[in-house]
Amino acid sequence: MRAQPRKSFSVRGTTYDRVVVHCAAEGISLSHFCELVIAEKLGYDPPPAPKRSPPSPKRSPSAVPDPTPAPTTVDPPADTRTEGPPADTRTGGYNEF
Repeated sequence: MRAQPRKSFSVRGTTYDRVVVHCAAEGISLSHFCELVIAEKLGYDPPPAPKRSPPSPKRSPSAVPDPTPAPTTVDPPADTRTEGPPADTRTGGYNEF
Protein backbone atom coordinates (compact mmCIF):
# COMPACT_ATOMS: atom_id res chain seq x y z
CA MET A 1 0.00 0.00 0.00
CA ARG A 2 1.33 3.38 -1.02
CA ALA A 3 1.80 6.04 1.68
CA GLN A 4 -0.71 8.85 1.47
CA PRO A 5 1.02 12.26 1.60
CA ARG A 6 -2.08 14.24 2.57
CA LYS A 7 -3.89 14.39 5.90
CA SER A 8 -7.32 13.44 4.61
CA PHE A 9 -9.18 10.38 3.46
CA SER A 10 -12.28 9.63 1.47
CA VAL A 11 -15.48 7.89 2.42
CA ARG A 12 -18.61 7.00 0.46
CA GLY A 13 -21.25 9.71 0.16
CA THR A 14 -23.77 7.78 2.23
CA THR A 15 -21.23 7.27 5.01
CA TYR A 16 -20.33 10.95 4.99
CA ASP A 17 -24.01 11.96 5.16
CA ARG A 18 -24.58 9.68 8.16
CA VAL A 19 -21.52 11.02 9.96
CA VAL A 20 -22.61 14.62 9.35
CA VAL A 21 -26.07 13.93 10.80
CA HIS A 22 -24.57 12.10 13.79
CA CYS A 23 -22.06 14.86 14.51
CA ALA A 24 -24.74 17.55 14.30
CA ALA A 25 -26.91 15.62 16.76
CA GLU A 26 -23.98 15.12 19.15
CA GLY A 27 -22.68 18.67 18.77
CA ILE A 28 -19.18 17.59 17.73
CA SER A 29 -17.07 18.27 14.68
CA LEU A 30 -16.43 15.70 12.00
CA SER A 31 -12.72 15.82 12.86
CA HIS A 32 -13.35 15.08 16.52
CA PHE A 33 -15.68 12.22 15.61
CA CYS A 34 -12.93 10.69 13.46
CA GLU A 35 -10.41 11.11 16.29
CA LEU A 36 -12.77 9.31 18.70
CA VAL A 37 -13.46 6.38 16.37
CA ILE A 38 -9.82 5.96 15.37
CA ALA A 39 -8.63 6.13 18.99
CA GLU A 40 -11.19 3.48 19.96
CA LYS A 41 -10.17 1.16 17.10
CA LEU A 42 -6.44 1.60 17.70
CA GLY A 43 -6.75 1.25 21.47
CA TYR A 44 -5.59 4.57 22.84
CA ASP A 45 -7.22 7.37 24.82
CA PRO A 46 -8.93 9.87 22.54
CA PRO A 47 -7.81 13.47 22.64
CA PRO A 48 -10.07 15.88 24.51
CA ALA A 49 -12.74 17.65 22.54
CA PRO A 50 -11.54 20.99 21.23
CA LYS A 51 -13.01 24.03 22.91
CA ARG A 52 -15.47 25.67 20.59
CA SER A 53 -15.50 29.41 20.39
CA PRO A 54 -18.91 31.05 20.39
CA PRO A 55 -20.31 31.69 16.92
CA SER A 56 -19.55 35.08 15.48
CA PRO A 57 -22.48 37.49 15.47
CA LYS A 58 -24.48 37.55 12.29
CA ARG A 59 -24.34 40.72 10.26
CA SER A 60 -27.66 42.29 9.57
CA PRO A 61 -28.67 42.24 5.90
CA SER A 62 -28.69 46.04 5.77
CA ALA A 63 -25.03 46.12 6.88
CA VAL A 64 -23.94 43.88 4.03
CA PRO A 65 -23.25 45.83 0.84
CA ASP A 66 -24.94 44.61 -2.30
CA PRO A 67 -22.20 43.19 -4.55
CA THR A 68 -24.15 43.86 -7.75
CA PRO A 69 -23.70 47.35 -9.15
CA ALA A 70 -26.76 49.47 -9.66
CA PRO A 71 -27.97 49.37 -13.25
CA THR A 72 -27.11 52.42 -15.24
CA THR A 73 -28.91 53.66 -18.29
CA VAL A 74 -27.21 55.67 -20.94
CA ASP A 75 -29.30 57.58 -23.41
CA PRO A 76 -27.96 57.44 -26.94
CA PRO A 77 -26.50 60.73 -28.12
CA ALA A 78 -29.07 62.98 -29.73
CA ASP A 79 -28.69 63.74 -33.41
CA THR A 80 -27.64 67.37 -33.18
CA ARG A 81 -27.00 67.86 -36.88
CA THR A 82 -28.96 70.72 -38.41
CA GLU A 83 -28.02 70.16 -42.05
CA GLY A 84 -27.60 67.26 -44.38
CA PRO A 85 -29.57 64.11 -45.05
CA PRO A 86 -31.21 62.19 -42.16
CA ALA A 87 -28.97 59.87 -40.22
CA ASP A 88 -28.70 56.29 -41.46
CA THR A 89 -29.43 54.06 -38.46
CA ARG A 90 -27.79 51.04 -40.11
CA THR A 91 -24.36 52.66 -39.82
CA GLY A 92 -24.64 53.89 -36.26
CA GLY A 93 -26.15 57.24 -37.18
CA TYR A 94 -23.58 58.33 -39.75
CA ASN A 95 -24.00 58.39 -43.49
CA GLU A 96 -21.34 56.79 -45.58
CA PHE A 97 -20.23 58.73 -48.64
